[in-house]
Amino acid sequence: MPRYGPGERDNAVGGGGVIALSGHARELGFLGASVGGVTGTVTIRYTDGSSATANLFLPNWLSDQPTANGARIAVTTDHRVTPAGPANFGLPYRLYVNTVPTDPTRELRSVTLPTNSALHIVDLATRPVT
Repeated sequence: MPRYGPGERDNAVGGGGVIALSGHARELGFLGASVGGVTGTVTIRYTDGSSATANLFLPNWLSDQPTANGARIAVTTDHRVTPAGPANFGLPYRLYVNTVPTDPTRELRSVTLPTNSALHIVDLATRPVT
């Protein structure tokens, strides 16, 4: 994920960025939120040249349906952080985790993030094959 400093973006927003991966996994987990509760397509690429697509849904950070479409609440805070500092106290701002499946028999090469700019992805993790 991108490195950032004060006043810089701290998440990946749309644009279809590519993140290199390695190893085998059962699924990819995405931490983030969206503007409006939207779905975007991720493309998973494997070292054998094959690829697969999956839909990733992340709820709105103030959603009244925080567990829609398989999402789970990861973090709740009572404010949001703006370029000017903390603001909008008293509201339940959230980050969510949602997963997409991968083929555990294939070695991962990369994931291409959705192009939908309403999705804000803060982190990504793999669930290893056990």
